[in-house]
Amino acid sequence: MKITDVTLTPVHTRRETGLVSPHVIVELATDEGLVGLGEMSDFGHIPPYMSPYVEGLEAALKETLVRRDPFDLARTEELVRQRHFGGSSASLVACSIDLALYDLQGKALGRPVYDLLGGKVRDRIPVCYPIFAMRNPEDVEQNLKRVADRLAEGHTMIRLYFGLNLDLDEAFLDGVRQRFGKQVQIKSLDAGGAPFNWQQAIQAIRRLRQYDFMLVESPCRRSGIEGMAEVRRQVDVPISEHVGSAADVLRLAQANAVDIINICLSSLGGIYLARPVFAVAQAVGVACLIGTTQELSIGTSGQAQLGAAMLNLDYPCDPVGPILYQDDVVRQRVRYEQGHLIVPSGPGLGMEIDRDLLHSLRRDLFADRIGW
Repeated sequence: MKITDVTLTPVHTRRETGLVSPHVIVELATDEGLVGLGEMSDFGHIPPYMSPYVEGLEAALKETLVRRDPFDLARTEELVRQRHFGGSSASLVACSIDLALYDLQGKALGRPVYDLLGGKVRDRIPVCYPIFAMRNPEDVEQNLKRVADRLAEGHTMIRLYFGLNLDLDEAFLDGVRQRFGKQVQIKSLDAGGAPFNWQQAIQAIRRLRQYDFMLVESPCRRSGIEGMAEVRRQVDVPISEHVGSAADVLRLAQANAVDIINICLSSLGGIYLARPVFAVAQAVGVACLIGTTQELSIGTSGQAQLGAAMLNLDYPCDPVGPILYQDDVVRQRVRYEQGHLIVPSGPGLGMEIDRDLLHSLRRDLFADRIGW
């Protein structure tokens, strides 16, 4: 089997909050009629000038991938990484190709991707619903309503992006406790967008500790590993951090800076590079969870396939993009039941493109484009 064509389709999907997120859907066609699906997820957090020029990226990927065997995954992915496609978005691009190659392999064999990773050890993954940073008092009540709506659908766990306004954060957390009691669990407070140094992070965590959350994510990135280690030493809650490689796990563990590693495919460049992160984390005694950049169903299935096959998935995870987005590009989205992501069991990623939806959602990625 050989790859014969590469098609990139930029799409925009609207979230329940009204925010529009841009993505790129990847299709790798083959001489056997199979099409592998991948996804560059949510360019909304990347400045437009750092995002790829889709037409140029498509041409460059064709030059690299056409005539290659999808089962020659290691060398093919290395070629994509060497070309550093997409500049600052390179890991998103690499992840999308990785997903499409695994999807092709699974479809060719008639097996889900998790079977290519060692087999399924779980068929569902507990997940949490994100509450984004609050800037105005009105946001508190709106977010409490979101929690109530999700609770009615069976989602009993949330996480909060905190730190921009601690008064609003506290009002929200107090509202959760007063209205929902033990019906709703707070998985994490995520300070990834907050301008904390390590001293401020400690103060903020201690102030909100009464609300009984499981962990804190990225408490003080601006203070570096040393600052994170100081936070971990002085607070009584597990500390989690995102990583970009297996080497990052070693650095964080050697500095005693983390308890948990947050593994996100779009940050690492795909499943192939995520597997050694799990292995190194297990070797050094650090727990793992799967994070998110708010993927559509294709990317979410990739996260689910990985999570299904990893023994050391230790905490509830974050991929709930298909709940947040009003639109998707597949015939049947990934499913959620009682606060769990159900791992798709069809061949490959188990996803099928809906051509009508793909066409209706197609938009230019950004007005400002760059090449490389």
